[in-house]
Amino acid sequence: MLDRPIFLIGAARSGTTLLGDILSKHHDLAYWIEPKYIWKYKSPNILNDYRFKDDVDDDIRKFIYNRFNLFLKKCKKSRFIEKTPSNCFRIPFIDSIFPNAIYINIIRDGRDVTISAYKKWTFKHDTSAYERRLSFNEFPLIDFPYYLFHFVKQFVIQQFYPNELRMWGPMSPSIITYLNKSIEEACAYQWRESTETSINDLSKIDQNRVINIRYEDLLSDPCKHLNEIFKVCKLSNSNETILYAENIIKSNNSNKWLNNKFIDKVSYILDPTLEKLGYL
Repeated sequence: MLDRPIFLIGAARSGTTLLGDILSKHHDLAYWIEPKYIWKYKSPNILNDYRFKDDVDDDIRKFIYNRFNLFLKKCKKSRFIEKTPSNCFRIPFIDSIFPNAIYINIIRDGRDVTISAYKKWTFKHDTSAYERRLSFNEFPLIDFPYYLFHFVKQFVIQQFYPNELRMWGPMSPSIITYLNKSIEEACAYQWRESTETSINDLSKIDQNRVINIRYEDLLSDPCKHLNEIFKVCKLSNSNETILYAENIIKSNNSNKWLNNKFIDKVSYILDPTLEKLGYL
């Protein structure tokens, strides 16, 4: 059995990239960034990112487990950490494959997340992720024809319809309802659904395998919260990791929503969850 895999959970734009980058500096960890097509093995055409415990069969379990094992050997590390924002919707599925996994759940103020996600939804699509996925042989061969068609389709759209709206981030079945209203409301719903689903599913797991951390707390005191992560994840202390964090973290990278005009428009979506989390 792979030694205590670590999964970094969090809504898109909640700080998973920052925390993953920091923890990648730990000498024991191999860091895999968003191998999302592996998680969709044998179901590439499903239009949402939910996968449940009952979706795991022997073939799926073996395929995903072996892919991570190969990745670990390639990186020559003793343990791995992975982050894919859509895994907010797959925690029971993941835990069925990796029953000794440890989860770091990072939570960020949904108002800041909504603003950040809006930029991703509306800015030009970044193709660098495709290059990364190809380099790590992420695409399952059985699903490759579907992805080849999908990428050709996306390329054509980008070339001839550059202003066409493209779906971005974790997908849940109801997001189209909000997207039909506005992109801002879709972003707010994306955060709410991701955050509430992950909190609910992680509450059903042995709490010795879960650590919850606020993005804002990480910014204010990276040393304290990284040491807490090391303890829960059974990692040795790493001054190199802490020093790296202190050098790259911008402590003022929060409360950007205060000067944004559209937050009032999405408050009906955000406020109930923000209140439960203590942000209001």
